[in-house]
Amino acid sequence: MAAAALCDGDVKMVIWDLDGTLWRGTLDEADADDDLADGSLAPLIRLLAQRGIVSSVCSFNDEERACAALQRLGVWELIVFPAISFDSAFSKPAAIRATLSAAGLSPANALFCDDEPRHRAAAAAALPGLLTCAPSLLPPESALRRCGSADPGCSRLQKYRLLEARRRAEAAAVSQAGAGDAAAQRFLDSCEVVVRLRPLRGASDEDLDRLVALTQRT
Repeated sequence: MAAAALCDGDVKMVIWDLDGTLWRGTLDEADADDDLADGSLAPLIRLLAQRGIVSSVCSFNDEERACAALQRLGVWELIVFPAISFDSAFSKPAAIRATLSAAGLSPANALFCDDEPRHRAAAAAALPGLLTCAPSLLPPESALRRCGSADPGCSRLQKYRLLEARRRAEAAAVSQAGAGDAAAQRFLDSCEVVVRLRPLRGASDEDLDRLVALTQRT
């Protein structure tokens, strides 16, 4: 069973649908915080983060309202690389592919949880190796507490948040300078990285040039 893979150690990210999955029904049906929280799987996001498994979101929804709902549930800060859109061109398989690419993960390292069989099937067909499951088939909380490895400070989540910030900076650099070397240089400048080089006996000018090149590439 795909959901059981959560406890096998290979899954590094769970990608959640929202309506009918992370919470019951739709946002339109949840007219109060109590309605939204009732039966919500949001507490599992925090539990997984404390076991070194990060969470993302892929949902056909109004982005502003969905983000506000996740904030009310207290898990927005635990979500990385969210993909939420009401655009008619929005594709869950394409969004999941982009999320995994940005996170540097392969499909085999992710589990997509969605209540709709057609969405799970489409994602699995487009991304061979991707694990999928219905929310009703997730392992019980007692089993999830043994998944991954203990990470009470959510250090892995913090690493992905830093990576997410870097991806945003890269995207901003490209949008401002266009693709190519100019965008890359703008991104490097925005990082404000300071490198100090110390004299090394026997080093040549060519060695110094090589160090500068490696620094820029890194």
